Amino acid sequence: MQTIEDFFAGLSSGDLITLGLFVLSVFFGFLSWISRAALARVRRERDAAEEMRKLERNQMRAAVLAELLVWARMSNEAMAEANVVFRNKAPGQPIDATAAADLMARLSALVDTGRLYFPNHSGDLDWPSFRDRPSAMKGFRDPILDTLMLAHEELRHAANIDDNGAAEASNNIFSARRTFISELQDWVDPNSLGLGRFAVQAPRERKQEQDWSDVAPLVNNFEQRHGAGSFWAERPIARSVLQQQLREGKRS
Repeated sequence: MQTIEDFFAGLSSGDLITLGLFVLSVFFGFLSWISRAALARVRRERDAAEEMRKLERNQMRAAVLAELLVWARMSNEAMAEANVVFRNKAPGQPIDATAAADLMARLSALVDTGRLYFPNHSGDLDWPSFRDRPSAMKGFRDPILDTLMLAHEELRHAANIDDNGAAEASNNIFSARRTFISELQDWVDPNSLGLGRFAVQAPRERKQEQDWSDVAPLVNNFEQRHGAGSFWAERPIARSVLQQQLREGKRS
C-alpha cells in the first residue's frame, strides 16, 4: 500500500489527469464492449425468432395447401358426378332425384368450406347490398366457387328439364370443371412448387384485381335457360369499379 501511495504522491497534477483519463477510457471501452456484445446477442435472438416465425408460417402454408388440394379433389369429383347425372339421363325419363339431392348437399358444403380458401371479394367496401349480410357473405363470391355453384344450380333445376336441357346442363358443368381447374392453377401455381417438368417458377401475369370473365359465359348460358338473375342476383363488379362508384356517390 505504501508503494502505491508513494507512486501517486510522485505524480504531478497533469500525470494524475492523464491517468484518470486513461482509466475512464478503459472503463468506457469496457462498457462499449459490453453494449456491443449485448446488442449482438439481441440481434442473434431476434434473427432466431424471425427464422422460427418464417418456419411456422411455411409450415402453416404447407398445411393449408395440403387441405386445399384435398378440397379441390373432392370438388372436382363432385362436379364430375354432377356431369354424369345429366349425361346419363335416360331419354324421356326424369333425373334421379335422390342422386341430385345428395350431390347438391355435397356441393353446397364444398362451396361453404371453399370460402375459407377463397373469401369473397370487396366485402370490406360499404356497398349497399353487402350491409345486411353475415361477414363471410359480404362482397362477391370468388369465380372458382361460382363454378361449383353452377353445378349445384343445374342440379336444383334437374327435375324440370327435358333431354335437351340435360345435355345443355351436362355441357355447362363440363365447361365449369375446366374453368375450376384453370382458376385453381392460378391460385396454386404448380410451377412455383417445382412440380412437373419445371423446377423454377415460370414468369406469369397476375391479375391486378379479380374478374369473372371466365365464368361469366357459363352463367350467361345458365340464365338463358332459367331466367335472368337466376344465378347472380347481382352480377359481380370489379373492386376498382365499386370504389369509383362509391366515390361518385359520396360526391353527389
